[in-house]
Amino acid sequence: LVYTTGALVTGATVGGIPAEAQSLRRSLPQTFTIYRLSVRGRRASRATKEFCANMRFATKRVAFRFRHHPHPGDNPRIVPLTVSREEAIRLFVRRRGRRWRIVPVVDLRKL
Repeated sequence: LVYTTGALVTGATVGGIPAEAQSLRRSLPQTFTIYRLSVRGRRASRATKEFCANMRFATKRVAFRFRHHPHPGDNPRIVPLTVSREEAIRLFVRRRGRRWRIVPVVDLRKL
């Protein structure tokens, strides 16, 4: 039994990926909107600039929660990014043993 993007998958595998997971991947939209923080044109600390440059968020709500993470005085904007299905899966889907899970926040420095 394997959990993949919210669905329970059992059965045969094709190329190491369960057949049901492959059909689920094909049923996802071609593009996804993810979010990042931006301090372009604003005064911000170096830590905030590095944080904003490397963090990606699955939803706007999660990005809003992390807005003041490095320093409370900095006020970054939340900017949408359109990425392909493969890039969204690469960023936000993690495998732990035989289970798949979706993570809401990704640090590009640690991929």
